[in-house]
Amino acid sequence: MDASAFSPTDRVVLSWRGATTGSSGTAASGIAWTWDNLNDTQKAELNTASSGGADALGADRLAYLRGDRSKEAHQTPAGPFRTRTSRHGDIVNSAVWYTPGKPQAGHTDSAYATFRSNNASRDAMIYVGANDGMLHGFDAATGEERIAYVPDGLHATLPALTRPGYAHRYYVDGSPFTADAQIGANWKTYLAGFPGLGARGYFVLDVTDPSAANFT
Repeated sequence: MDASAFSPTDRVVLSWRGATTGSSGTAASGIAWTWDNLNDTQKAELNTASSGGADALGADRLAYLRGDRSKEAHQTPAGPFRTRTSRHGDIVNSAVWYTPGKPQAGHTDSAYATFRSNNASRDAMIYVGANDGMLHGFDAATGEERIAYVPDGLHATLPALTRPGYAHRYYVDGSPFTADAQIGANWKTYLAGFPGLGARGYFVLDVTDPSAANFT
């Protein structure tokens, strides 16, 4: 993620957008984590200055958190955001979780056998939470980041990560895990993630097919 050829705009970064009301209301849904996809509440939270008032840096903050380093304080001219030593945040309490390519649970019903066969060639993944506000999913063979996920409940605290006077705090600090589960007639691989010391709550992602970023 710190290679010179790394492209922040090409990252698969996902989040959740709550339902909105009014004439232009939208249903709650998973989203690609871009400025245009955020709801008004999320945009307002990212537009929060260190004084607690509003500013117009929300879109730039989001780009910074995705890995854009062009507006860090060490640049010329100096940008408004904290200079980082790495795009990837620190990992403190989150354990690293390995998910094998072919499903390995020992369920004996025929539907699970079909599920295993259909996913026999999928890529193995490594998942870990970090204090950059994201859960990260890496290809276990190459180390390449495949996906990242920003829990909705962290948006209000994300601006602190961008401030030059930032003091360490926790974000996605809990340990994720995956399991195969049958919902209705369908078997899937689900990931449960936790902010841990970062916030109360949890999130669940469908990680059955990491190559397709097919997360709900």
